[in-house]
Amino acid sequence: MICDICKKNEDTRGGICGECTGKITKKYKKNQQSRQSIIAVTVVFVILVVMISFFSSDAFNKITENTQESMSKIEIVQKQEPVNTITQKETHKETSNNLESLDERAEKSMFNYLNEKRAEKGIVKLSYSDTLATLANSNSKINADDNELKHTQVSRAFNCKVIGGKDTIGTAEVVTVDQGSNPIFYQTSPELVGKRLIDSWLESKTGHREALLDQSMHYVGFGVDTTLIDVYGTGELCP
Repeated sequence: MICDICKKNEDTRGGICGECTGKITKKYKKNQQSRQSIIAVTVVFVILVVMISFFSSDAFNKITENTQESMSKIEIVQKQEPVNTITQKETHKETSNNLESLDERAEKSMFNYLNEKRAEKGIVKLSYSDTLATLANSNSKINADDNELKHTQVSRAFNCKVIGGKDTIGTAEVVTVDQGSNPIFYQTSPELVGKRLIDSWLESKTGHREALLDQSMHYVGFGVDTTLIDVYGTGELCP
């Protein structure tokens, strides 16, 4: 059968010879590549037109202005941040310095509570001595560090005349430990723990009660120190 296209070749399939089929295929692929190129160029052109239109529009200008404004604000905040941080730290430091520690709150509660008990019995109130408090704090720290109740040689050698008392060598020193206060209770209620320390002395039958309620005593100082589970208290009294 003669090819329907070239009218020459007889070896055909479906009326078209192999040579003509190859030419048609090459032409088709060439046309397809041309169409794809045209489409790609068209898409790029459209994108460029849209971008040019957007960049020249008011919307782009507004976005640019907002971005620049935001960056300016960020720069201002970054410049101001160190100053604010220092101010906050200084304020926090001043606030912390004005707050009483847990031990100080407990010691203050011990002093007020003991004077209430003395007043109930018509006994003159005690005056607080920072010197005796320092002595008491030192002893409580030693006891807490060693986890042991004991008296110090320093208190026995102390001359009460130093703080305006009688020329008497040695203080009336009382020591105790509150083993029923867990750390959370002390953190939330140091005043109550201080009262419990005073109560333990007032309920004692080994001379603590007599020392705290002695009418000849005029000066007192308390010291509190803690371990993870116990609260140690010391009281120093001078006539």
